[in-house]
Amino acid sequence: MRNKRLLTTSIVLFVLAQVTWFSLLGLFIYRFVMSRNLAEQVEGQLSIAMDSTGSSLWVLIFGCLLYVAVSVAMSIIFKNLGSQLRLTGMYDTFIANITHELKSPLASLQLYLETFKLRNVPPDKQAEFIDLMLKDSNRLKNLINSILKIAVLEKKKEIYDFSIVNVDQLARRLVIDLQQQFKLPAGTITIIGSAPCECVIDENTFKIVFNNLIENAMKYSNKPVKIVISLHTGAKNVQISYQDNGIGIPVKKQKR
Repeated sequence: MRNKRLLTTSIVLFVLAQVTWFSLLGLFIYRFVMSRNLAEQVEGQLSIAMDSTGSSLWVLIFGCLLYVAVSVAMSIIFKNLGSQLRLTGMYDTFIANITHELKSPLASLQLYLETFKLRNVPPDKQAEFIDLMLKDSNRLKNLINSILKIAVLEKKKEIYDFSIVNVDQLARRLVIDLQQQFKLPAGTITIIGSAPCECVIDENTFKIVFNNLIENAMKYSNKPVKIVISLHTGAKNVQISYQDNGIGIPVKKQKR
């Protein structure tokens, strides 16, 4: 609601400014026309009238140039304001989503701990609960790392933690973790091919990419989510392809 009011106020101010400058331009034109008519009527003072007309002409030209300059400047400001409002909306959505993602594992951890406190849990169930709690704690860790990563990117200081890893093992491990994180049914994510080679990769950044792709597939799909990840090893590189059955991005918005 706040953003809508700000946008409305900005539009009104923009229109009022344009009307004001247009009115001034009209006054300049009116003064120029009146001075020219006066020069034609007063033949005895023709030289004076010509000087006045020439002066009015320069005033008119200056007014037109000023009007164009202000119009262009205000158009740029208005465009930047629209972009800023869109970014603010995206930021608010991100905060709402990340808050929900943080609450979910916290609630799960609290439930397990309360169960341990109030009930006599059998040893086999204890081991199961501990595994689930470790997964939720890892999920919280990954979310916090994602937030910290975004904060670093906003400061334009990218810090990577590279290590040598097996691409095939990393991709399959991430798929298993993300299926459990998003509670996806078995068979939702399919891996085709293999890449049994080692590469220098920042695992956290790699996981953020997969996390965002899978999350978008879940949000923007009208059907049960189906994801296919293809692995291919070339002579000097590794190719990882991703495909889902989401609604996609309209062609007009793809450049954004």
